[in-house]
Amino acid sequence: MAFHTAASFMVLSVGVLCLQPDVGIVAIMRGEGAAGHMARRLIVAAIGVPLVLGWVVSQGEMQGWYGRGFRRCAGHLIMR
Repeated sequence: MAFHTAASFMVLSVGVLCLQPDVGIVAIMRGEGAAGHMARRLIVAAIGVPLVLGWVVSQGEMQGWYGRGFRRCAGHLIMR
């Protein structure tokens, strides 16, 4: 998928979620309690961890530590 298409889908998804801010996950994220605080902290990890792991795998492939098949195997193990 092209980058601009993925970015457009992300913007569309956020827009749909924000249509009704008092319902669903957005209501939890906007909450003042412990659930809202934890959700806001975990969203950073939910986005950052896959990006960092993908970068580490790419760097390992470029350094020749393992072959291209590792990405398929690692992705399969993560998805279980």
